[in-house]
Amino acid sequence: MTIETIVGNVKIRVDSDTNVQVNEQVQFNTLNNNQIIFDGSTDKALSSEFIS
Repeated sequence: MTIETIVGNVKIRVDSDTNVQVNEQVQFNTLNNNQIIFDGSTDKALSSEFIS
C-alpha cells in the first residue's frame, strides 16, 4: 500500500485482510523495530534518527 504523508509517499506492507478505499485517511503504527526507509531514486537504505 502507498500512503501519502507530509514528507512524501511511503510504501507500507499491510495484512491482506486490510480493507481500505482509495483516498481514505489511514493511520498506521509499526509493530517492531525493523523498519527500513529507502531513497526512491537510488534504492539505497537511509539512516534515520527517528528509527532505531
